[in-house]
Amino acid sequence: RIKAAANKDKPLPEWVELTKTLAEKGDLISQFGLGGMYESGQQVEQDLKEAFKWYRKAAEQGLSNAQFKIGAMYLAGEGVGQNQKEAVQWLGKAAEQGQPKAQNMLGAMYGKGEGVGQDDKEAVKRFRKAAMQGNKEAQFNLGESYEKGRGVQQDDKEAGEWYQKAADQGVANAQCQLGRMLSQGRGV
Repeated sequence: RIKAAANKDKPLPEWVELTKTLAEKGDLISQFGLGGMYESGQQVEQDLKEAFKWYRKAAEQGLSNAQFKIGAMYLAGEGVGQNQKEAVQWLGKAAEQGQPKAQNMLGAMYGKGEGVGQDDKEAVKRFRKAAMQGNKEAQFNLGESYEKGRGVQQDDKEAGEWYQKAADQGVANAQCQLGRMLSQGRGV
């Protein structure tokens, strides 16, 4: 039985019970939704282990957003023991389907050598795929790669363009980096 978040004795809304029923029958969207409810504590008592369980069921059916969530939870050790190799496996499955957050997270892991061999070129490849899909964190990471010449030839103009894209989406670090570069006459 699902426990209500605010008042354990209060019955849950009908749609929450319906979501659980559908999830138990194997509906991957309901499984993902139930995982989200448990992760956030929305309409149910927050329980990261239960969130992981439901995300995993949807991930095993191939839902890329669930695969990303599982990978991120393994990486952070939330709801499950931290395991970088499992994180790479699940993020890789999501990335193969074009999930931009997974691409960016894998890029960061390659850049740091977490769970994989350190490889700046692979990091840039992953950042670029996500950045081209509009992922603002990847746009920032790609700008930083170009500014520092990590995995690509150093190029202030290219760095500035990627920082601008991320800054336009509200990434404060990108706004700072872009302002610093412009004040130094770089990337213009």
